[in-house]
Amino acid sequence: MVEVNEHTRVIQVPAGPPAPVAKESLPNLVRVFGEQLDSEIASYDLIHSHYWLSGMVGRRLKAHHDIPMVHTMHTMAKVKNAALSEDQTSEPDDREQGEAAIVAALACLE
Repeated sequence: MVEVNEHTRVIQVPAGPPAPVAKESLPNLVRVFGEQLDSEIASYDLIHSHYWLSGMVGRRLKAHHDIPMVHTMHTMAKVKNAALSEDQTSEPDDREQGEAAIVAALACLE
């Protein structure tokens, strides 16, 4: 845990193997990541997520614990896919659908 200031901490949560994980395999870790946070989240006033995977966890925690959530989009699959060059691979549909679900669940979008 890193104390940023009197109101902010960054807590590293164990979820998945202690080794690099391929980007395509990260969605498989969302459930266990959320389970690690579930027992601790009730003592917090706000959920902030940044990438779509953490947003999916935050969305579930927000609904389960009735805690406000904000999400800053890292990038958006819909935008990335619309601007692909011929040699680029598109982002998966589950990411695009997940991002839409995150936006629909938010009270505040930054």
